Amino acid sequence: MVAAFCRGPDWDTEIYGEPGSTVTDLLTELYGKVGATRQWALIRYISGILKKKVEALDEACTSLLSHQKHLTVGLPPEPREKTISAPLPYEELTHLIDEASDKNMSVSILTQEIMVYLAMYIRTQPSLFAEMFRLRIGLIIQVMATELAQSLSCSAEEATESLMNLSPSDMKNLLHHILSGKEFGVERSVRSLDSALTPAVSIREVGPVGATKTERAGIIRLKSEIKQVRLSLCQS
Repeated sequence: MVAAFCRGPDWDTEIYGEPGSTVTDLLTELYGKVGATRQWALIRYISGILKKKVEALDEACTSLLSHQKHLTVGLPPEPREKTISAPLPYEELTHLIDEASDKNMSVSILTQEIMVYLAMYIRTQPSLFAEMFRLRIGLIIQVMATELAQSLSCSAEEATESLMNLSPSDMKNLLHHILSGKEFGVERSVRSLDSALTPAVSIREVGPVGATKTERAGIIRLKSEIKQVRLSLCQS
């Protein structure tokens, strides 16, 4: 994958001594293999390198903005964190997200994925966003990783790796729990890949439906951000 950055996607690797195999060709082949085995971190990473289109990304951005939500991408603080105040064409939007992600393909593709999920939830469950004036996707990703670190009792690096390895359904579930304040559990498991066992985690509901735990670190942090924005608005 380093070759994609050093030599470019069209570089002919001449792998096995035969011409005609570009970096893009090899990555596309690898993408198919990791997709078949559901190695989600690699799927997201290679998707970013290959510039795979995230369906309905620009529509998701427009939907969030149409609900009078300020939207930022990239990890805080500014100037790395970028504000989106008006709908953007797909190419401009992905370029802005790449820039805000410091060219980290995994963060970029995860940001796009979270944006689509947020738009889905704001259409189906707008009450989740009642107190949120600004949606800071980078902060939300940080909170998701922090919650995993606390639940798994692991380092920030391990939690980030676990976050990137979540399946799309588990990623959506974790995001929903963060937004709603519902208690959740994290289950450790292993899966077999090419005769080897690799660790995996999944998200599950805890307690009766509707049970909440608003003192969760993630919820406190998000609501603190909301209050700060409201104070700044009142003072301006």
